[in-house]
Amino acid sequence: SIPQLQESARLESALIDALASYSSKYTTFSIRGHSIDVLGVEVSPDLKNARAYWCLPHSLDLDRLPQSKLEQVVKRMQQILEEKGGKIQALVHTRLRAYYPPKIKWVASEHVSKDLKRGVSLESGKKKWR
Repeated sequence: SIPQLQESARLESALIDALASYSSKYTTFSIRGHSIDVLGVEVSPDLKNARAYWCLPHSLDLDRLPQSKLEQVVKRMQQILEEKGGKIQALVHTRLRAYYPPKIKWVASEHVSKDLKRGVSLESGKKKWR
């Protein structure tokens, strides 16, 4: 719906800004000094929940990492996002305080692999809202 798309765009912009601001002071959501990348945001039909799709920093040279190590890094960052992502949520809420923004759930994008040159597609990673 149009409200979902508008909210997705607004939330994605606020999320990217909040992550950049937080990462300029802390390394919580960074790998080797590079902040994770937000690929997109999907908002539920009721506008109360959102999924933020993320991937490892594109600026890192991940070609040398074995797939198993890459998967470990992704799992660890997902765990950090689940435990400490509330800090980013709080910054987003502060910026969008004119209304109650959606609750953010972090989702590792399925395209995260050694081959970061191929196109980004979130379609295969999307799940239906319940």
